[in-house]
Amino acid sequence: MLSRAVDLWKKYLNSGSRHFTTPSDLKQNRVLNLLFSLNYIANLYLSATALTIYFILLQRDAARYKHYFFPFAIINTSYVILITGVIFLKNRWGTFQVTYLSNLIYTSFCVVLAFFLGERVGIQLILLSLIPIIFTVYEYGRWLDMFLQTGIMSVGIVVALFSYRIMQPLYPIPQDIAEVAGYLTWVMALVLIFIYSIYNWKQVYETEHKLYDEKNQTRNLLNDVIPQLEFAEAKYRHLVDESSDMIFQMGDTSEILSMNKTARNMLGYAPEEMVGLSLYQFIPDGHEGDIEINRNIVRERMKDFFQGGDYITFKTTLRKKHMYEPLDVQISLQKTQRQGQLDILGKISRVEEDVSQKFLQKEKGRYVIGNSVTHAEILSQKLTERLSRHFSPNIVATLRICFREILVNAIEHGNLGISFDEKTRAIEAGDYMQFLMKRQQDAKYHDKKIYVDYLINEHVLMFRVSDEGEGFDHHTFIERAKNDPKLTMLEHGRGILMSRNIFDTVVYNEVGNQVILTKRIPE
Repeated sequence: MLSRAVDLWKKYLNSGSRHFTTPSDLKQNRVLNLLFSLNYIANLYLSATALTIYFILLQRDAARYKHYFFPFAIINTSYVILITGVIFLKNRWGTFQVTYLSNLIYTSFCVVLAFFLGERVGIQLILLSLIPIIFTVYEYGRWLDMFLQTGIMSVGIVVALFSYRIMQPLYPIPQDIAEVAGYLTWVMALVLIFIYSIYNWKQVYETEHKLYDEKNQTRNLLNDVIPQLEFAEAKYRHLVDESSDMIFQMGDTSEILSMNKTARNMLGYAPEEMVGLSLYQFIPDGHEGDIEINRNIVRERMKDFFQGGDYITFKTTLRKKHMYEPLDVQISLQKTQRQGQLDILGKISRVEEDVSQKFLQKEKGRYVIGNSVTHAEILSQKLTERLSRHFSPNIVATLRICFREILVNAIEHGNLGISFDEKTRAIEAGDYMQFLMKRQQDAKYHDKKIYVDYLINEHVLMFRVSDEGEGFDHHTFIERAKNDPKLTMLEHGRGILMSRNIFDTVVYNEVGNQVILTKRIPE
């Protein structure tokens, strides 16, 4: 039975602790719960004293004092209910600000008793004796809380003293009994202060020891963990710096935040030269009159990455610091979350040759793509990577660029019906990608496809690209190119002319919506 009572007492003292985490807050929560419980004890003591006095008064003059019972019963019961409500609010919302409400309730209760009993009981002395509790509830330095709480009790004392001067007690009692009641109440207040102070000092002592133990545990843990973390960091740094790939960290705006030393070997840039710059700044300009095409293709892949999954890999080219020829690379990106912030870890690798291509003797097939420039880039990479066994890397790169330009022409000027003048105006306005996306979404164009047939064997490479557009006057275009070798009057069309230079034959059908590209493979 006793152990059950002890458990319930401990449970009450820790009620509301789920809202608090620090040792000091947990300590204050327990102390406040004790302080609230002392209100019940004090009220019980006052009720017992009042009943004793009431029965004594009834013996002296029952007719005069019998109506004293209900007013005192009402204020004592109301006080208990209000304090219970304060405890509920503290445990429900997890705030210590309810002490203002409890102080106001207690002070009001004492003021009402002063109105009832008058100066002889000395209720103001009880309020005055309880003011020191305020300075033990709040930590050193919380002067505003101390000032406000003291102010509430001081106002109560002033109101009680003032009432003695302007009004008679509502329920006066004989002087001898009033003095005894005052002494008993004051003694009880001092006893409660003593109990509270002892418990508060005990909680402070236990909290300090708990903090001391936690400090020692943390120190010991750090002594064990820090060397391990330093070793792990050194090992990780060694793996990153010695990697044959460029390892980097990037923000959600594509700004490079960190870069390993491999950047110097692959691109010629020191890591600190790349940090703070955007990844797009290292992507070379495009051809065909649109210098942003390479960067826009990567932007589209990055857009898919940010809106889609946590991982993406794609191929592109990066410019070198001291060489004109760009480097074909594969970029892999991985999203990570750290302290609620998005981090992107990246790896840039050289494009490795597919060993299986060495055994390829003949391959043919068909691809069907939509009106996406990104898809054109992916397909051009896919088909030209088969040529590494037959041609030098420079020629393969040129074939890929020219083939991509043919695909882009089929998309833009074929299926989407974009004229050279429209493209020129959009590029000059700086909103070509928005213009292209709007045209792609147009119901008149968005269902059209590009058909790519290809043949690769030991003797010839052949591509046939067909679109569903209205074609163009390729005869006139070729004649213009012959008469204008510097292309000073052509804003676009360089992709077609580049293709005529790298491929052995470039043959259009009569309409101009299909082209066949062939290139002999050297023995």
